[in-house]
Amino acid sequence: MVVGGAVATARLPPQVVLGGGGAASPRQQPRGGALRIALIVTALTFLGLEIAALLAALWMTRAVTRMVDALHEATGHIDRGIFSHRVASRSRDQLGELAQSYNSMAAHIESLLEERVRAERLEREVEIAAQVQAQLFPKEVPACGGPYRGACRAARGVAGDYYDYLAVAPGLVLLALGTSRGRGSPPPS
Repeated sequence: MVVGGAVATARLPPQVVLGGGGAASPRQQPRGGALRIALIVTALTFLGLEIAALLAALWMTRAVTRMVDALHEATGHIDRGIFSHRVASRSRDQLGELAQSYNSMAAHIESLLEERVRAERLEREVEIAAQVQAQLFPKEVPACGGPYRGACRAARGVAGDYYDYLAVAPGLVLLALGTSRGRGSPPPS
């Protein structure tokens, strides 16, 4: 362009000019290099996020499977009759609640079994006491001129009541009655 006899040059904005080989013009290369670096940074950022997501998923999966494995092992203890085993859990999710329920159930079963053992032991002791008490009662009624007979049937296997016959004289029998539990008739005043 010519202005007043002088030649003026104007700067034109960079344009994509394709030559015969399809390569970008020398003006385009700095801009293309920045774009390439931006794409690489973006790709590396997404790759880092994917790796972080993968690691988080692995950690969460391992945490869940660890708790499920612990609960599975605990049910094996129950199956073998070991009710003292407990599952340690710090989580407050459904698996943590399940572990707490397991611990509560195992403790309840353990206490029921201990109570059952105590009840069976008490039952055996009552059976032995009933046998001993049966040996203490008189086997025969002394002849006293009448049809007398004595019996003691305890409501709970054994009682604190006692009776006996004593032949004092011919035709005279003394009947002894007693209680050892303090729930009998009060003594006469």
